[in-house]
Amino acid sequence: MYWNQTRNFFEAAKDLPTESAPLPLYYAFLNATKTLLEAKGVVYNPYHGIQGFDMRTPANGRIRLDNEGLKIKGGGVLPALIGYFGETETTTKYNLGEILSNLAFIHRAYAVSYSAREMFLSIGNPRYVRAGPGQARFEADLPSEHCHGQTVRTFPAAFRIRELTEAEWEDTLFESGYVIETVGTFPWSGARRPSNADMASLCAFHRRLRLDINYISGARPNWYLKRTLANTSRIQRNNLTLMFMAMHRVSEIARYKPVELNRVLAGSKNWLIYEFVEAARNQFIDEIAAEITGFEISPAAVRQGMF
Repeated sequence: MYWNQTRNFFEAAKDLPTESAPLPLYYAFLNATKTLLEAKGVVYNPYHGIQGFDMRTPANGRIRLDNEGLKIKGGGVLPALIGYFGETETTTKYNLGEILSNLAFIHRAYAVSYSAREMFLSIGNPRYVRAGPGQARFEADLPSEHCHGQTVRTFPAAFRIRELTEAEWEDTLFESGYVIETVGTFPWSGARRPSNADMASLCAFHRRLRLDINYISGARPNWYLKRTLANTSRIQRNNLTLMFMAMHRVSEIARYKPVELNRVLAGSKNWLIYEFVEAARNQFIDEIAAEITGFEISPAAVRQGMF
């Protein structure tokens, strides 16, 4: 039932302008999330679990993205999603601007809009490899422009770079001669048929890893490392959580403050909102469908914009 409602809201938003599309898109996100929770047997309160609020003050009364606040509540669909992912971040109040800055699929639009450094670095051919007897780790090819010390110092502490061996050169995607790999490893027997224990350790490691490794949906997904930058809010939450929060707030503004939304869309940061509303619809459905089914969805050459 919830997935059919998701489809209907998704389709309803396709032909709507940016001023109106956030309303049905948020309800598509909400019902898709309920589908995931139901499929995984997660008990949840049916309310939204998030509330928007105005962060403007007499000294800072401008209509801007970082004055649009969001608060995660104690119960509801969003807190259940957070619990499902096992997120440990304790912060519950954010502004819309910082949430958008933490989404890979609009990171360039954000960087250009705010003249900021890009939080996400491209990587290629992400994979799990053996790391000695009974162990495995994550690694990915690293472009040469990301291999110098200043950039490497922005990597999360769980990652490091390693020079390729001669045998690895033939399969590398880039010509930098380096890969990025996780410092930590996880138990892996190396048996031809992985055991239940192998899969459990892989899944636990993968769940933690996905806070740092993001992708942009497409016929072939593009993968990125989420790095740590000075004076930048790095939110340790899953992509689906962040998209849910952002679309909720944008839909509230569209519903209750349409004049203010029009002013934002007419302002210097309008590109960022247009990009978010346009790209998030496919990104969210792709990621949550993959979470529900356990399969990659976007590489199947599915046309974008199709449910």
